Amino acid sequence: MERDGTQVHLMPVDDPVVPPSGHHAVLVTDYEATFAALRDAGFEPEPRKEHWGAARSFVRNPAGHRVEVMAGSPARL
Repeated sequence: MERDGTQVHLMPVDDPVVPPSGHHAVLVTDYEATFAALRDAGFEPEPRKEHWGAARSFVRNPAGHRVEVMAGSPARL
């Protein structure tokens, strides 16, 4: 995935090491479209409690790592 020159590489590996709660967050401009695209691609985003009045969810990448998808952050408000 790439946005504004920043890339996140999602690659399956034979023996992934997955931290139980560790994750990275991706701030998206169109949360609903991103959520739908993830679901359509076979991922299962899990909606969570809103923070800063903005929707967010967690999804697992192909290697099993958690990714937080966020509609907003304090920096964006």
